[in-house]
Amino acid sequence: MKRRKRPEGDSVDIFDEAAYLLANPDVAQAVANGSMPSGAHHFAIAGKFEGRPLSPSQSRNAIVRAELDLNGRGIELGPLDKPIMAKRDGYQVEIVDYLDTDSLRAQYGHELHVGVDVSLIEEVDHVSRGETLTELIGKEGAYEWVVASHVIEHIPDVVSFLQDVERVLSPSGRLGLVVPDKRFCFDFYGELSTSGQIVDAFVEKRTKPTLGQVVDYFSRTSHVNGAIAWGQARGVVPDLMYSGDLVRDGYQRSVDGDDFGGEIHCWRFTPESFRLIIADLRALGLTSLGIVAEHETIGIEFFVTLGRSDELEPSIEQRRSMLEEVQHSDLPRRS
Repeated sequence: MKRRKRPEGDSVDIFDEAAYLLANPDVAQAVANGSMPSGAHHFAIAGKFEGRPLSPSQSRNAIVRAELDLNGRGIELGPLDKPIMAKRDGYQVEIVDYLDTDSLRAQYGHELHVGVDVSLIEEVDHVSRGETLTELIGKEGAYEWVVASHVIEHIPDVVSFLQDVERVLSPSGRLGLVVPDKRFCFDFYGELSTSGQIVDAFVEKRTKPTLGQVVDYFSRTSHVNGAIAWGQARGVVPDLMYSGDLVRDGYQRSVDGDDFGGEIHCWRFTPESFRLIIADLRALGLTSLGIVAEHETIGIEFFVTLGRSDELEPSIEQRRSMLEEVQHSDLPRRS
């Protein structure tokens, strides 16, 4: 299995202001308009905890793109104003989202979404109403890549999603995923999801979070001084986000049939637990996709590229080792 590691060699002692601003356009804009004194200041107070890249070569977009056929046609799911494969950058991409372009800009163009630049929301090609990609787009085997950032943790039925992606990908196609690491965001107090839970969701053909998932979300969601993501800062002890009244309100909304419109994280992963789940799903014959590249957690997210793979099923010894890695991966949050 190929594992790609975080670039080494960058340090704060040799901080390159120009490179940091180039890698983080939103910070560059803040410096330009005077709301942030410098890139170095941003990195010191926020960027190092968020896992911001120090240079363009470290950028999250570059990590995802590294394993894709950039000359091929692809699909990006729900990128809002931060597409990885932007049309404006010349990529042959079709955007899938739950609203059309004008509706997205209207919904996110007010004070409740101050971090969203609606001018960067690209034209939506396919508006999803819950159907499969195959049904929505009407093509199979036509794309070289699908990119989904902070999507898979929201999907009620992960197996059906992976099978759907397989159908639209060419034989050499890739699925590029950016996944929140539950240890460094509001999922901190939640339990890691298991292969069995993922399989149950597939058998039940879930289309929305279960009542139990909703209860876990509202009763365990956390924050640090109001922030729902804090990166790999040491000594963090998050507070709970929701009062008992709000937990009960979420419960009742679920009982009444609310699907929460993608608000809920149905699943929680670390890189180690995600690796084991994919191995288990392959062993069960539920997907032909395997991990062809990985990148360790930066800030709050890790990176996985899936593709059709002939990788052998782990031996019983290898699987035990993987289970140990999963158990140990979640220990730092308790220290």
